[in-house]
Order: sequence, then structure tokens, then C-alpha cells
Amino acid sequence: MISPEELRSRLLTRYPEFLKLVVTGESVFPYRPRVNLKIDFSQYNEAVRQIRKLETQAKEQKGFGYVIEFKTVRTRKFGTQTIPKAILFETPEDLFRFIGKKAEVAALFEAIDLTRKTIAVPDPWLCRNIPMILRYLDRWPDILRTAHQLSELHTNTDLRGLNRRTLPISLDTKFIERNRTPIQKILEEMGRESLDLDSPIYSSDFFVWTRFYEAAYSFYNADMGIFPVEEFSTMELPAERILVIENKACFIRPLPPLITSILKRESQETTLLIWGQGNACQRLKEVPWLMRKNLYYWGDMDLHGLAILGRFRSIFPHTLSAGMDLATYKHYTKFAVPGGSLDRGSWYDYLNLDEKELADYLIEHPEISRIEQERVR
Repeated sequence: MISPEELRSRLLTRYPEFLKLVVTGESVFPYRPRVNLKIDFSQYNEAVRQIRKLETQAKEQKGFGYVIEFKTVRTRKFGTQTIPKAILFETPEDLFRFIGKKAEVAALFEAIDLTRKTIAVPDPWLCRNIPMILRYLDRWPDILRTAHQLSELHTNTDLRGLNRRTLPISLDTKFIERNRTPIQKILEEMGRESLDLDSPIYSSDFFVWTRFYEAAYSFYNADMGIFPVEEFSTMELPAERILVIENKACFIRPLPPLITSILKRESQETTLLIWGQGNACQRLKEVPWLMRKNLYYWGDMDLHGLAILGRFRSIFPHTLSAGMDLATYKHYTKFAVPGGSLDRGSWYDYLNLDEKELADYLIEHPEISRIEQERVR
């Protein structure tokens, strides 16, 4: 027969599941866990001891926890006996208090209520992020307030020239550094750019790294040209095609055949490569002549890479992607690893059908949801 300790241990393994059910309003209460209540009457004294122990921890004795349902059986040796038939928890409060989570659950649902009021997130987002909310429970109100303030800054303030230590917010900016992960997730759900306060996107000294794919056009016989974005915005370079590359390693090394075939070099267009520097590629909005070029974007095949593509395309709607579709992903699937989760934010709306197909696949298969750009050969 199961003991109270074993029952508590078993229920703790399902704790996240119970939390999600309560968040979504799905009722499983009264809840009857499937447990072993078999009685071995050959060990009569031990059987009686086990029943008594179960009774001492029941709701009738403790005021909370499980209720024992009994049944009457007839035995040849011991006559009529009353034994447990089932265990049930009448309410979520009974279960959470029994497993020692009453205070934590109360604080969690206060945090969830505050989250709903602050950013109006849907239940699926809350369910996916319960572990994160629990981890940051003691500072969740401040995290929400900070994310809301940063969202307002994105809308109303020119962030150039600012960094994380000069942002006009009321909290200690070290708080942002210590709690970057939840703040990023909340901003993404609010449709804002991922928060990366070390990124050049928050600095006035953003430099554009470039190199021509064709050696004949190299800068002063050097491999690369590096320009302040203010200068770069005034120098329309002799290239009809621009390829923005997310990661530095792929920007520096020769392009793989897959990408060169997509670019269709036979068209004789001169190709300029730009290191996008992740989300910082949005600073290229300060370069108006890019609107007149054939723009391509090549990044990691994961949700964050697609999100960067979507945000970049929100600035340059004519951008085409290179190697960021499901067919390409499946060709390189042997290199797939687990990737970070990301909800469908405003970036998703800027993807084309092929890119959305890849995004949907990655969301549905988190265990193989990332192929690094460097893996494409």
C-alpha cells in the first residue's frame, strides 16, 4: 500500500502539470490519483499499521489533503474489514497544501494575475513560462515593470547613444543585467525587439562591416571595409546585391555553394556582404540607399534567426532570405540541436509562407529546432 510520503513524492513529479491545468481553468478535481491500495492480509499487523498511517495524514485528521474512500470486504481469516478503496483530493488547494506548495502557488497566481493585467498574455504563453515565473517569483513585479518601461522606451525614445547604464528607468540597471532572460521573453511577447543591451543597436558608435564577394572590388586591396553607420549611409557602394549575414564567422569565410547558388552569380551583379551582428542589423535602417538594392538575409536556421529576419524585413520589405526554409533545414537536419523557445510575435507576420513553414516546424520540434549558420556548407 502506498504511504503518504510516496504519494507526496509522486504528486510532486506532476506539480507543473497541475499548475498548467489550473492556469487554463481545466478542472480535474476532485482528483483521484491511481495508487496502490492493495492489502496483504497475510501480514495483518503490518496492513493495519499502513492503513492507520494513511489515515493520520488524511484531510479528516489534518484539515487538508486527501480524502480516503473506504469499502467493506469479507475475509476468511479476519472476517469483515474496512479498507481504503480510493484516495481523492477535493480541491487544488488540498493537493498543493499536501505537497508543501501552498505558499508558492499563492505567490505564483498573484504573479500570473499581475502579468495578465500588465501585458495581457494568453494562457499558452503563461503555461509555457510557468518554470520561468517560479524561478523569478520573488522579483516578478519588478521584472514586469521593467519590461513595460523598456517597451515604452522602444516606442517613445530614441535609444541611440544610450546603453544599459544610461537608460531612463527607475530601477537599478544592474537589475536588468541579472534578469535579462525573463525581460527578453516578455518584450518578445509584447512584440518588441529582443532586449540585448550590449548590442550596438543601443550605441551611437555602430560600425558596418562589409566586404565584396568579388575580389576586384575589395577596399584598397584589403579584405574588409569597416565604416561608422553615419558614414556608410552616405556612400552608395557599387553593388546591386546585398547579402546581410547574421554571424561573423560566416561573414568572414567563403560563402558555401548553397548560398552562392541562391544568389545566382551568373546574373553578373556585384555582391556586397554585410555582417548583420544579430539584432543589430536593424541599425541598417539608417542606410536609405539599401532600399534600392536587391537585399538578401542569411542567418541561423532557428526561431531567433527567423525573428531577426522578420524584424529586418519590417524595415526592408523587399528582403529575400537565403537558405532559411524547411527544405534546406531538412537537408542539414543531421546538424540539428535543441534551440531556444520563442513565441510567434510580430516578427512572424513578416515571414513568407516558406519561412513560416520552417518556424512552425521548429516550434513543434523543440528537440531539433536549431541549425547553426556555420553548419551550412
